[in-house]
Amino acid sequence: MQRLLWIVLLLGAVRPLSAQPRYAFEKGNRIGFVDDSCSVVIAPQYANVGPFSEGLAAARTGAAWGFIDADGQWRIEPQFDEVYAFHGGVARVRSGEFWGFVDIAGRIVVPLRYRDANDAAEGLLPTLSVPPRGRLFAPARWGYRYPDGGLAIEPHYRDALSFSEGRAAVQTYARLLLFPVPGKWGFIDSTGSIVTPARYRTARSYAEGFALVHDEKSFLFIDRGGEEAFSAPYAQVHSFAGGRARVWEEGRYGFIDSAGALAIPLQFASARDFSEGLAAASDGVAWGYLRPDGTWQIAPRYAYATDFDDGRAYVRTANTAQLIDAAGAVICTMP
Repeated sequence: MQRLLWIVLLLGAVRPLSAQPRYAFEKGNRIGFVDDSCSVVIAPQYANVGPFSEGLAAARTGAAWGFIDADGQWRIEPQFDEVYAFHGGVARVRSGEFWGFVDIAGRIVVPLRYRDANDAAEGLLPTLSVPPRGRLFAPARWGYRYPDGGLAIEPHYRDALSFSEGRAAVQTYARLLLFPVPGKWGFIDSTGSIVTPARYRTARSYAEGFALVHDEKSFLFIDRGGEEAFSAPYAQVHSFAGGRARVWEEGRYGFIDSAGALAIPLQFASARDFSEGLAAASDGVAWGYLRPDGTWQIAPRYAYATDFDDGRAYVRTANTAQLIDAAGAVICTMP
């Protein structure tokens, strides 16, 4: 499973899901945080950070990762090789080869004995179990734990995504002679019951009532009942966000609506998903922000632009980094 470490540096802002917004900035190859008036609240001291979530952010000053609070105090001392943001009161962490979960107090609630893990969602934690010793050709299998570590869904799957909208995409195993090989994708509910049979080459989590799948011929979206809603005949397709799904063909991005119609033509060199009613997009020269009808809310003028979050977005011009509002007005300039 592909993993991406958070590299914030000057590429964007992060904010705790609390009453204290925090935005990352870099100075002298170290990262600190400002508040929503761009005043420094945590001095630059970190080599890398992750996004604030549930009041804590992953951070490291050396090789090991821990978690800090909105004041920059270590709530969980650096001790892990890899960590991800908190979801549902727990965060997945890795030491050496193995993954587990910690709670906000730093207690290990799911022991670090799994080959892999995905984020907790809807009270269930995807984990990849180590094959039993002595089982010839036995593969590692994904299942789900509860936040207290108890078994929720038996490990049966080659891959398993986090739950979303009461469903989780899972990949089965097939057999080639004695050997397990990748099978098809389907969906289960929170009891582990199959709600959509495994028949797709790929699958993504549900978002806004639809799940993106591929049936060997093309991308398509299915509804919560597992029925085909509409096809999406593009080279790249993303899940829905803000009533639009981003698509790509022949070097250009556009957006389709929830009926599958091309709502915003394929014309952008780069684009991000809609967030708070606006989507960052680039005409190939500069970034601006689109409305859902494809017109510019903020005309392209930035070297870089991030998603809106709580009415603010982090942008860069040639010389400065700023927080702006949805009208494009500068709230403050980053240090």
